[in-house]
Amino acid sequence: SRRKPFVVSLSNHEQRPDPSTSSGRTEGFLDRLRVNGRVFGHLLKTRVHDYCRTTSGVKELAMAEERDLNGLPREQLVEVLESFRDPDVFNAVTGPWKSRVVWQDGMRARAYMRNHQVDMDEPGDLTATDAAASAHEQLLSAIGSCMTVGFVVNATRQGVRIHDLEVAVEGYFDNIRKWAGVEDEGNPGYGRISAKCFVRADADEEKLRELWRLAVEGSPVTQSVANPTAVETDFEMVG
Repeated sequence: SRRKPFVVSLSNHEQRPDPSTSSGRTEGFLDRLRVNGRVFGHLLKTRVHDYCRTTSGVKELAMAEERDLNGLPREQLVEVLESFRDPDVFNAVTGPWKSRVVWQDGMRARAYMRNHQVDMDEPGDLTATDAAASAHEQLLSAIGSCMTVGFVVNATRQGVRIHDLEVAVEGYFDNIRKWAGVEDEGNPGYGRISAKCFVRADADEEKLRELWRLAVEGSPVTQSVANPTAVETDFEMVG
């Protein structure tokens, strides 16, 4: 089995600050108080500002930000990651991970995973309704999402604060004619996938590139695609 070409890269991502928001520790604290996109009103904001003027308030906020890094409880995250050394924990998270996909109508399908569900469709040009992203687009998204999570986890573990992070993923089919049924040979899947990371964080480029390497090499989804993975299939007629 051949390894699928997989190109990854990283770029420092500079983004202009939104003029409608103020920078600083107090605003960062307020951002975590948002519920359904709204802040608890002017009164709460005033009280937080008053609290931050006190020495103890600034100190406690600094400690809280140290504990809560990149939206994650840093100490608890490290404990969870270290627990993977335990054979019982390792076996529990290894699998099986499951998805059940049920046809809806036309080219629409719905996947059920634990207590979640995701809809899939195909573009309208294929006579579908384009009611949701296609499965192959969601595969690219899963790759990007998995690498994003890996970057955040490694950055948080090493105490690096992230301000902006985006992973752009592109893929090209080898021979989509096989999917269309007009040719019998070739690979209908992606023959080449590229991924590029754009990031702005409190670290130098060398550190960010190392975090990106860890994210790519440690990504279960990315490595499942990049390396040969056996897919066992079965069939049963019902009804």
